[in-house]
Amino acid sequence: MTDKEKEIIKTFERVIPNMNEMQKEKLQSFGEGLAFMMQKVVETA
Repeated sequence: MTDKEKEIIKTFERVIPNMNEMQKEKLQSFGEGLAFMMQKVVETA
């Protein structure tokens, strides 16, 4: 894992406990959408 990836994870570890359920659902939806789009990019490369 790169240093940047570790930094991203640390940020989420810090903020997620302070989020309400709606915010967590939005973050999860965003992450799933990003994963879906990245998969499409990999498939077309």
